[in-house]
Amino acid sequence: MAEGGDNEDKTEDASPERREEFRERGDIAISRDVTQVFVLAAVMMLFGVYLTGLSKKLQAVMYEHFSKFDLSIMNEKSILDHLMHVGGQILWMILPFFAVTTVTATAITFAQTRMNWSWKKLEPNFTRMNPFPGLVRMVSKDAFVEVLKSVGKMFVIFAICFTILKGEFRSAPGLMNMPFLKVWAYWANISHTLFWSVLGLL
Repeated sequence: MAEGGDNEDKTEDASPERREEFRERGDIAISRDVTQVFVLAAVMMLFGVYLTGLSKKLQAVMYEHFSKFDLSIMNEKSILDHLMHVGGQILWMILPFFAVTTVTATAITFAQTRMNWSWKKLEPNFTRMNPFPGLVRMVSKDAFVEVLKSVGKMFVIFAICFTILKGEFRSAPGLMNMPFLKVWAYWANISHTLFWSVLGLL
């Protein structure tokens, strides 16, 4: 009977005092899946809004740098400068995606932790430098189950993507004769279908 009582005590919900103690130590549960879903949703929303402007900018950059490139003065330095210039412009184009990803992930993390700040997390803990506990966790049963879940999820996502794209393979050669903006719109529709399918799985 005593053992049964001990087991029941272990499964009881944490008291408010205990939860406050966890918060003071910075031990707060955070769902990575929730963060990933919101980040994907934010990126796809930006992609849908920013697609037309991005495609026009990319088309202008490609035309400017590759149609007017003087082959008579081509050398190692000119090619490197040219690529650096093109790369810098493309980086500015995709910078909004990095900004949205960072802001969304930070906001969702703060929402889950309620902006809890704990100095105890910054205190040096030399026991964490011991690699053996980490190695033990890597080969534990829970870690093996998580790996199986991740691999299974990856195969399911691959199957969904392949099924959706399989019907588009025949249309791919015809894209060469389509205007640039229509090609972008075509792949944007497919990307939205893939996104909502994968989001439904998550």
